[in-house]
Amino acid sequence: MNTDQLKKASSEAAEIAVKRIASGAEEFNNMREYVKHLFSRFDANRDGAISFDELSKGVASLGIHLTAAERQSLMKKFDTN
Repeated sequence: MNTDQLKKASSEAAEIAVKRIASGAEEFNNMREYVKHLFSRFDANRDGAISFDELSKGVASLGIHLTAAERQSLMKKFDTN
C-alpha cells in the first residue's frame, strides 16, 4: 500500500469511528448533551482541551480500537484549531 492509500484507509476508518461514537448519542436528549458528556469523559486532566492521548484513550474506552494513523485522522476531524 502506498502513502496515499494508507491515508485514505485511515480516513475511512476514522469516519467509521465517528459513526460508532455518534451512535452512543441515543441515550441522550440531544447531540450537544452527548458531546459535552464525551468531552468531560475524555478530558482526563480537566484542562478544557482534549489531547491526542486523551482522545486515543477515550475512544478506546468506548471499545473502538484504532491504529495510530487512524487516531491521527480522527484527531484531524475533531480538532478545530
